[in-house]
Amino acid sequence: MREDFKKFNYDWQLAVTFRNLKSLLGNTTPGEQEAIFSILPRRATTYTLLNQIGSAMLYLVEATQEWLDDLVNAKERGKKAVLTTYCYPVGILQAFGCVPVNAEVLTAYGGLIFSRGLAEFLDYCVELGMTETSCSGQRGSLGAYLAGLGTDPDFCLANTAGICDSNANAFHFYCSYKDIPMYMHDAPPDLTGERATRYHRRDFRNMLSFLEDQTGQKVDWERLREVVKEIRVQDDLINEIQELMAQRPSPVPPLTLPIIYLLKFGFNGVPGGTRVLRELLRVATENYQKGIAGTSSGREKARCLTSYIDHYTMDFRFFGFFNDLDVALMGCMLNYFFPEGAPYAAGREDQCYRLDLSTKESIIDGLADQLARMPMIKQIRGPYDAPAMWLEDTLSACKIYGADCTIYLGTLGCRNTWGMVKPFIRELETAGYPSYALFADAFDDRVKSWESCKSALLEFFEVRNIL
Repeated sequence: MREDFKKFNYDWQLAVTFRNLKSLLGNTTPGEQEAIFSILPRRATTYTLLNQIGSAMLYLVEATQEWLDDLVNAKERGKKAVLTTYCYPVGILQAFGCVPVNAEVLTAYGGLIFSRGLAEFLDYCVELGMTETSCSGQRGSLGAYLAGLGTDPDFCLANTAGICDSNANAFHFYCSYKDIPMYMHDAPPDLTGERATRYHRRDFRNMLSFLEDQTGQKVDWERLREVVKEIRVQDDLINEIQELMAQRPSPVPPLTLPIIYLLKFGFNGVPGGTRVLRELLRVATENYQKGIAGTSSGREKARCLTSYIDHYTMDFRFFGFFNDLDVALMGCMLNYFFPEGAPYAAGREDQCYRLDLSTKESIIDGLADQLARMPMIKQIRGPYDAPAMWLEDTLSACKIYGADCTIYLGTLGCRNTWGMVKPFIRELETAGYPSYALFADAFDDRVKSWESCKSALLEFFEVRNIL
């Protein structure tokens, strides 16, 4: 790693960036903001998309700045920093006063914000021994933390064993290299049924014992109950937004979709996240009442569902691309969490989790069921075409939201999905949904440049008469 990359901590740089963004968005007029962004051409798409979601971005920036400030100062404040993955609901950590170090969330923030990209951190992991075909979602931030450029995590919670070997191995590598304790959840190949449910709930209770050992404190049940109440409110708000997505035109702005899953991954049960969701719902409802789409033009020409993950390099250009084409986004796998009442789970209600506040046992059972249904943990635990898995979820979402096409995008490390993407796409095509696999990396432009991605997508839309 070059010496100039070692001068400042990665999380500190993000914290300063969000502090400045908070000042920019909170203390300037719309005209002043437009003038500032006009001299930042590499942020033009960001500004366009920000304007579509009202005050939601300011609220998100404030919540993120608070989290990053807590992370940077965790040791001084006597808080444990917990390394974890995007598909781990972090609400449970609030009952122990811990600060999450979400590897993929931190990677996405860096990729979207830093003009220089994440190549140095991605490659540093390889220098230490990780394979270059491991998931860039973890390596983008873990490279910095492995180099000591961030608040050192005290222990790790992860849950992708049996789901994604690349994800699981990244956390095993970090914990072995840094010699910190780790709890890794596992997942049986079935989601529903008494045996699988019993396994998940026992596993979650074992994790609670691990948390108590690592933090030296017992569960604060009143605090946890308040967190779960907030998660229920957030789930209801997300369900309402996703119900509006089914309307024609979809009144939901494109940036709403990644913000939803960012909030679920990083602000599960955090009031600041709820504030963002309320504003996102307000904007979408206002668009619906006006009868306009969530795109800049207010028109909708087609609907696209990304069947795995989105693209996370600078300036939100992936989402801006669809916005400019008047293509409504129907979300990706990361948008489907399966809380009770989820519109995309119609007819499959047994696959949803339910948060019951009546007893301590019911609270823990609900949180365990939530963890078992996090994106990827739910869809890729067994064969792609098995019940409750990837194909069923994708076809259900395509039908409910009226998708005109689907696009697959992952990272070089997504071996479990790359290994079955061809038959997966064949089945989507047979069901009537034109589908395309974009051979790129969601966090690393060196694999396939954004210009090449854009050209390939435009060709797909043209050849398949999507637009």
